[in-house]
Amino acid sequence: AAMDALEDGTITSGDVVVPAALQVRYDFATAGSGLTLTWPFGVLESSTTMQASDPWTPVPGATSPFPINPTGPARFFRTKVP
Repeated sequence: AAMDALEDGTITSGDVVVPAALQVRYDFATAGSGLTLTWPFGVLESSTTMQASDPWTPVPGATSPFPINPTGPARFFRTKVP
């Protein structure tokens, strides 16, 4: 199904949206001195910026729950739903 552009501009008119992708819920929890990211399905990907020109790459071996080191370089996460 096609959707009109969303306010953040990540989905534009004509893009195909997988309904399951809209149902992914991310949970963060503290774990010792770090964080834990939990998601129900999909492949975890990361990027160092939110720039459209920068690639999103799969996080090797990532399974939910996934530990995040908050003292490392900034990373952004999303899940890719097949």
